[in-house]
Amino acid sequence: MVQPRASFTGTLVSGKVLIVGGEAGDLTAELFDPAGAGAFSSTGALPAGEDKRSHTAVLIGGASTNSGKVLISGGVNGAGSGTPSSTQFLYAPGSGTFTSAASMATARSNHAAISLSTDSVLICGGTDGTNDLKSCERYDPASGTQYPTAPLMEARTDFGFAPITISSLVEILAAGGTVSTPTRAFAETYNPN
Repeated sequence: MVQPRASFTGTLVSGKVLIVGGEAGDLTAELFDPAGAGAFSSTGALPAGEDKRSHTAVLIGGASTNSGKVLISGGVNGAGSGTPSSTQFLYAPGSGTFTSAASMATARSNHAAISLSTDSVLICGGTDGTNDLKSCERYDPASGTQYPTAPLMEARTDFGFAPITISSLVEILAAGGTVSTPTRAFAETYNPN
């Protein structure tokens, strides 16, 4: 990579992997091009004070004007243990730039996010720095707004989302993670329809 990183995100976009953040004070992003001799190159930068780690990055699908962009949500800003953030940014692969998007209702880090078939992005759980969260919200890329949605059944951090099909309906599986110290074996599904 162009520089050392930890707690960063990697998102496949336009045949390349967008790598964002990963260290206190790190505002940089880079692209890995597997077709271009496996080379890394710098691209765009987050605004000052918006260094990110323990954030999410989701490729936006669908037909909105933001389709094909990457939504960077929340995470920890600042040195040391940092402070969870509610800010969001859109990365445009064509220009290699980051622009501000509507902030989340809740500051969060160590959360999960996934692009839904309804052309929105589901963001759930994580921590606000003091409490583990079960709240969820959705980002609508067509209007550029954030709105609340049903919460998780249990608060959780450091977990994953995956689309699954149950009786021909696509639902989102939330599994694993932690709450304070115990590891979660409990799984639940979210119906985005």
